[in-house]
Amino acid sequence: MIHKVRFSFEKCIAAVLFAAVCAYPGARLFNAITLEDSLVLISETLCKSVSFEGIILRNEIPLGISPENVRCSDGERIPAGYELTAGAVSPGSAVYMEKCDGFEYLSPPEGNITADIVQTLLASEPHTPSKGRLVTGRFWYCAVLADGELPAGKSRIRIKAHEDVLTGFVSKGEDNAYIIRFAMDDGKYLSERKVTGEVILKEYTGFVVPESAVYEKDGKNYVCVITPAGEQEQEAKVLYRYDGKALLKKDGELQEGVRITGHTSDLFPEGSFIVFS
Repeated sequence: MIHKVRFSFEKCIAAVLFAAVCAYPGARLFNAITLEDSLVLISETLCKSVSFEGIILRNEIPLGISPENVRCSDGERIPAGYELTAGAVSPGSAVYMEKCDGFEYLSPPEGNITADIVQTLLASEPHTPSKGRLVTGRFWYCAVLADGELPAGKSRIRIKAHEDVLTGFVSKGEDNAYIIRFAMDDGKYLSERKVTGEVILKEYTGFVVPESAVYEKDGKNYVCVITPAGEQEQEAKVLYRYDGKALLKKDGELQEGVRITGHTSDLFPEGSFIVFS
């Protein structure tokens, strides 16, 4: 429970004496900023990323065989030559999937990828879903339109429908159009189609605070730490700034659980104090 009281200088003396008498052990008085203007440091991880919309494409073979007539289970990987049913064998190593969405006719584009190609893929309409399908090959792909430039090569990608982060290989096209290639190792993505996601460019771990909590002096950044003895100036390294916030590096006296002032202007309002109870 927190109480905040403001008095003129003359009334403050009487109030402090009264509080000192009434407060039980453990209460403290700070001639400082109110707790309403303070915050406790909590470690967070922020991602600098580029968002995208895209469509997942695979090398797929539509089947005309009802699932009850297939000699394998949904999601099962089968070898080349495997007899799915009498007279039907798998042409290569593949994953059998019962669920179909009518987009089995789409295949990964070859050659240079452009924004027009991706937009055409995104606008495509489903055909009549097949009765089961075989997903072949070692990879699956996502043709994307990104909100900014992506680095070519190995990247960390998050598909918004799922929280896990995947490793993919980005191939650059034109006008922020890209193909991202993934290894065929997770069955839950074999039924995704039109998706949104993000490519993680960099991750930062530290303490997110309002920029108003940080002030500059002599070319260095500082915050004001609240301690039982009063307020103490503490140097702080700013890792990243965004949307009126600053990410501070966990370092030295800046550790999780430390309380700092949320605003560095007018740090010591005359006649104010905090009672912890």
